[in-house]
Amino acid sequence: MAKSREQVQQLGFWDTEVSETPHDKIQIWAYENADYIFREVCPDLFEGGWREGDVIRRGFDGSLTVGPRAKQFAEQNQRPLPRVWKKEIEPVLKRRSGYQDRNEQLVGYADLIFRTQTPIVTIIDDNDTIGIEWEHGPSLLLEVKSKMPTLGELMRQLQLYRTGFNGKLIVVSPDDRYASILAEQEIHFIKCPDV
Repeated sequence: MAKSREQVQQLGFWDTEVSETPHDKIQIWAYENADYIFREVCPDLFEGGWREGDVIRRGFDGSLTVGPRAKQFAEQNQRPLPRVWKKEIEPVLKRRSGYQDRNEQLVGYADLIFRTQTPIVTIIDDNDTIGIEWEHGPSLLLEVKSKMPTLGELMRQLQLYRTGFNGKLIVVSPDDRYASILAEQEIHFIKCPDV
């Protein structure tokens, strides 16, 4: 039986760039600029103050309503900026299938995954205290390219990643030749400094 690394390589998507210094420099740049990348990819989450969906009250039955105290709290307190709360380097991507998603198949390794959170106003304890909690925001998968492959190779890799990742896909590279085509495919592009 082939090792997991060999299985991915057999699919034709083993990323030889990972062991090269320019790839490392871009990956570190992206890691250190996670908040900037989040803001560039999801600008709507950073606009204005509290949004209508941010001010909620959770009922015991799981229902969500907007209460007058929550509205008042939002008016009196500035909305914190959404944030990246977790950064994963080279996480394994797996596709799940079968009964209760028990079957797993390796689809690749992401260069980076950022997990984000957005603020909401809600009841935060049993005493009916209104406050700010953090809910999961969009997840971002970053594919780092110091040298851009062919468009076909890039898209095959990203389409495979989509089978194991439910979030936003982002290519980070100093080479922006495919930026407009990627945008048409609902893949974000971030231009990084030359390495």
